[in-house]
Amino acid sequence: MNAPDYQSFNEIVRMHDLNGQVQYLSRCLRAPNRKPIEGYPDLSEGLRIMNDRGDYHDWYVHIEDVPELVARFRTYIASRQF
Repeated sequence: MNAPDYQSFNEIVRMHDLNGQVQYLSRCLRAPNRKPIEGYPDLSEGLRIMNDRGDYHDWYVHIEDVPELVARFRTYIASRQF
């Protein structure tokens, strides 16, 4: 994707050390006009995200929304620790 205002979710996970595989963390994202995955929260609600193909490698987040998304994931991950 060639959108300078968007960053790939793969890069976000790596750069912010979100302690998970993109394949599984992406289940908490929902593209417009797509149903959420049962059993996973929609951590992308209200944020600007794109995924044209539906593949977990193709998630992109607007750069202004990255800090909020990272904070949501950190909270979610911490809540799931045993």
